[in-house]
Amino acid sequence: MLTFGHVSASYLISQVSKKRLKTSEILFIILSGNIFDLDFLFLSLLGYPGAIHHQLPGHTPLFGFLYLMVLFLIFRHKFTKEVLVLATLALFTHLILDDLSHWLFVLGLDKFYTPRQIIWLYPIEKHTILISQIDSGTN
Repeated sequence: MLTFGHVSASYLISQVSKKRLKTSEILFIILSGNIFDLDFLFLSLLGYPGAIHHQLPGHTPLFGFLYLMVLFLIFRHKFTKEVLVLATLALFTHLILDDLSHWLFVLGLDKFYTPRQIIWLYPIEKHTILISQIDSGTN
């Protein structure tokens, strides 16, 4: 899914709250829902194709938990528990949306094959690419 889709999904998640959230809380939820795509920006700046970022370890549930820990440590006193829960939901929804086309095909709901985008069991399943493999052409 493209960034606009992740921003939209994260925004919709922020609207689930029964109370009206402040702009800073909504932006935090949107940032959390897009944190996985920061590696896309860094890869592009370093001259690598950004499209490979789904296959990197930073785009896995394990790193999602690491991102959450960092966000929680930094913002636990700034935002309510409700906002932190919505940010967690937005963060993991990102991975689900990235892999949705693949799972729709697997379930027989889509006729076009889409390869798996997320390595859900990393590091148990080591199917991710490393930058050194890209440089050497061994991916």
